[in-house]
This record gives sequence, C-alpha cells and structure tokens, in this order.
Amino acid sequence: MDSKQELRSEGNKAIDYINNKYGITFEPLEYEVGDFLSSSDMVKCTTDGLDKENEQVNILVQSDKDGKTTYKDNYFGYYIREQLEEYHVKLAGMSASTKIFFGMSSDYYDNDLVIGSTVDDLFEKMPGLYYIMNMYVAKTDDVDLTTLETEIEAFAERLKDSGRKYSCVLNIVSQNEFDAITRYGQSDFKNYVRKAKVPDNERFFYSRKVDIDKEEGITWLN
Repeated sequence: MDSKQELRSEGNKAIDYINNKYGITFEPLEYEVGDFLSSSDMVKCTTDGLDKENEQVNILVQSDKDGKTTYKDNYFGYYIREQLEEYHVKLAGMSASTKIFFGMSSDYYDNDLVIGSTVDDLFEKMPGLYYIMNMYVAKTDDVDLTTLETEIEAFAERLKDSGRKYSCVLNIVSQNEFDAITRYGQSDFKNYVRKAKVPDNERFFYSRKVDIDKEEGITWLN
C-alpha cells in the first residue's frame, strides 16, 4: 500500500469511527499528518447542520508504540451547544432579552458523550472544561441599566459557585444590535449601522470581560 492509499485508509477508519459513535453521516474534508515528533494525525470533516466556513469537526487520530489507534473528536461541542446556551440563559435570569453563545470547537470530548447526552452529563464527565462565553442583553426604555448591571454581577457569582471555569464577555446592547447579532459576531449589525448611521452611543451600553474560576474567584478585566 503506498503512502496516499495508507492515508486514505486511515482517514476512512476515522470517519467510520465518528459515523458509528454518533449514528449520523460525516463528510471527510482533509487528512493532516503530524510531524515526526508527533504520534497524532488529524481528520477534518463536516456533517449536516454545520456551517462549513465556521464550524469544523476534527478527529484526532493517535497511535501508541504498540500500533494501537485511538480517536477523539470535537463534534459533541456542536451537538450540545444550544442546550448549553439555553441552560446559561436560564441561569442568568436576566429581566431583559438575552442571547448567549459558546465557542467550543477546539475541545476534544469524552467518548461517552454522544447524541442523547445532556448538559449535566457534560458537567459530570468533563468538570475541568474551560468555557468561552459571549452574552448579550437587550437594553430597552422600560429596563433600568443599573438593574441589568446588578443582574450581570449576580450571574457572575453563580458561575463562580458552579465550580466551572469561564472566560466571558458580558454586554448590554441596544435592541437593534441585539436583534442583529448572530453566532458568528456582529457582521449583520455592522451592515445595519453602516446603512442607518447609528451612533455608537446607541449601540453599546456596557461591555465587560471577566475570567471566572472557583479557586481564583471573579476577575474583571475592564
């Protein structure tokens, strides 16, 4: 078997692994070979429901000295993402409309986490996972800004008490911006601003970065 055939064979095995694990079909995109110091290769793939430009499924292919091959992947992060976001919106308990987005595409998940697993399963299986979170809260005329700021600080305390690690950007924004914000940033809103010439002071009312850790506590970075 030549090297290209061997790579194709290993890539197919990785795709078989992830198809069987989740019970859905993945499309291979690329096979990356590790350097001579690495015992790991990478298979990149995608499946229905993912944005090929922004969401990439990675399968880590590892071989030990005895030639045994094992696989890890990051797909579960995409599967559980919306459930995790809904969980944290409820945990925040804000008195105004709230959107929370998680960036989790680079983590490799416990192989016991599959379709049907829950947020609680994730917390139990991977207690040391580091969460990157962006939250947006809509400021309207009938909502007091001070109240929202107090609620955000209380949310940060609840995150700390959970024992999990977070890096967060917490925002209070205008209703127009809130409506336009999507998972992949504010490109839709920027187009709106350019066309409507919305002043900066009508966009962001509050934006703070914070690191949260049970041991280190809450560290406000701005």
